[in-house]
Amino acid sequence: MSTIRTGSQRPFVVHPPVPSDAEKRMLDTRAIRERALKDERPRGLVPVCLACGSDDALVYSTYSEQVILPNGRTRHARARYCCARCGRSRDHEVPASWRPPGWF
Repeated sequence: MSTIRTGSQRPFVVHPPVPSDAEKRMLDTRAIRERALKDERPRGLVPVCLACGSDDALVYSTYSEQVILPNGRTRHARARYCCARCGRSRDHEVPASWRPPGWF
């Protein structure tokens, strides 16, 4: 069996786009970056520099205690700090019983 084609009557096939290797790597890189950002913003943990592995060089810029709001919801304690060694900064929830050293 043969197909007769005349003029512009060619079979037209649409293929889905295939991502290139660079696009695949970009997607993987984006997922890794998002996972790293989640890891860098821990919730309810005592502050520590993830790069240095210590809390010795942390400088606390803000701290807010846990508060029960009038509507009954809880605003958790938060701390914002920077590591004086590596310069990385973070802001996340901390345990209600934790206070920055020397904080008034």
